[in-house]
Amino acid sequence: LERAVLENRIKYENEFVLEEELKSRVFRKKIENSNVRLKAIKTINGTYRKMIQVLRHDGIFYEPILRSLSQDIEDQANFIKHILYLGMPAIAKFKELSEEYRQMEDKSRKSMQSKLQMMSQYRKDAKRSSLPKQTIKSGDPISKAKRYVRETTSMMFLKNELEVIENTIKQVKFATLCSQAKEIYPRIKSQMENNIKLNKMIENDMLGHQTLEMKMKRAEVLEGILVNSLSEQEIG
Repeated sequence: LERAVLENRIKYENEFVLEEELKSRVFRKKIENSNVRLKAIKTINGTYRKMIQVLRHDGIFYEPILRSLSQDIEDQANFIKHILYLGMPAIAKFKELSEEYRQMEDKSRKSMQSKLQMMSQYRKDAKRSSLPKQTIKSGDPISKAKRYVRETTSMMFLKNELEVIENTIKQVKFATLCSQAKEIYPRIKSQMENNIKLNKMIENDMLGHQTLEMKMKRAEVLEGILVNSLSEQEIG
C-alpha cells in the first residue's frame, strides 16, 4: 500500500497534495510576509536613526539657546519680583494719596457749595437792601465813603466816563479772550475785512510804485538817447 501510494504520488504529482505541503505553503507565506515586514521595519528604523542623528546634531546648537532662554525667563521673573517689591510702598502710598485727594475734593466741593450759597444769599440781601440813588441823602456817611472826596462836576463826569470805559473793556475782554466767545462786536468783524482790504491796497500801491520806478528809469534812458541823438547841423 505504501508503495502504491508513492507510485501514485510520483505519477500524479500535480494533483495530489499532502497535508505537510499545505502546512509548508502556509509557513512559507508567513515567512515571506515576515520578510516584507522586516524590510519595512529596517527602513523605518534607519529613518529614525537618521532623525536621531540630526536631532542630536541640532541639539548641540539648541542646548545653549534653550539654556539662555531659560536664564532670560528667570531674570525677567526676578526683575518683575524686584519691581513689585520696590513698588509695594508706592502702591500703598498711591492708595493713601488717592483717598486723601478724594477727601480734599469732597471738602473743596462742600466749601464751594457753601460759598456759592453765601454769595447768593448776599446778593439777595443786597437786592433787598438796595435803594434808588435819589433816596440816598447827601449827609449819609455811607454814601460819602463811596463817593469822591471832591464832588465837582468834572469829577462826576470823569467817574461816569470811567464806568463806561470799564464796562466796555470788560465786554471786549469777554468777546476776545473767552475760549467760546458768543459776542463779537461788528467793529471787530469789519476791522478784519478792512485789514484784508488794506493789505490788498498796499500790495497794489507797491506794484504801482515799482512800475513808476521802471518808467522813471526808462524816461532817463530815453532822455539820454534824445540828448545825444542830435545831428551836426542841430549841434552847430
